[in-house]
Amino acid sequence: MTIDEATGTAPGGLVVACTLDQAGLAAQTRRWAALRERAELRRLVTASGWRLHFRADEGVLEELEELVEAENRCCAWAEWRVEPLHGEVVLHVTSTDHGVDALHEMFGAQAGAPDGCCGGAC
Repeated sequence: MTIDEATGTAPGGLVVACTLDQAGLAAQTRRWAALRERAELRRLVTASGWRLHFRADEGVLEELEELVEAENRCCAWAEWRVEPLHGEVVLHVTSTDHGVDALHEMFGAQAGAPDGCCGGAC
């Protein structure tokens, strides 16, 4: 998802906020893309966001925890939480109101990585 920088709105009129600058957003985008390409197993839509499952390969948990730490700082409108399970690592991404719409669009628009933190809605 992309955002109109002049108005702060995403497609469909959604407004979400992010504190990353362009360089930070680009770096976050690359990290998400690499991790999802390397280890994502499946993703499931939920009423409040998404649940993404990753293989518990070496380094996946640590990378997810670092990405989630950044997302929780820069995009407080959503909650990003990592849960290690047997042979998998699950990412729970939830929000309320328009944040849910933004999350559904963010991860639903494509199978690849979101367009940076907040799916480019930053």
